[in-house]
Amino acid sequence: MNRLPAQYLRALLLCNGEPPPRLLARRAARICDLVVAADGGANSARAVGLSPDVIIGDLDSVRQSTLRAYRNALIVHVKRQDN
Repeated sequence: MNRLPAQYLRALLLCNGEPPPRLLARRAARICDLVVAADGGANSARAVGLSPDVIIGDLDSVRQSTLRAYRNALIVHVKRQDN
């Protein structure tokens, strides 16, 4: 595998929908510098036992219990996603 220059991060992006297989998601997260959940992807992260570093979106798909569980994550609330 080619090495990325030091200024690049490897990120795992979890999106809303059916979560990936738990083992696959956890293996991918281990080689990443950052775990990002896009909106309802936070629910997917929780389903596979991952803690996102960042949750971004309008948050309309994220369960309140998930937001409480990840209160230490950086939450980036995007009010308008159509721009």
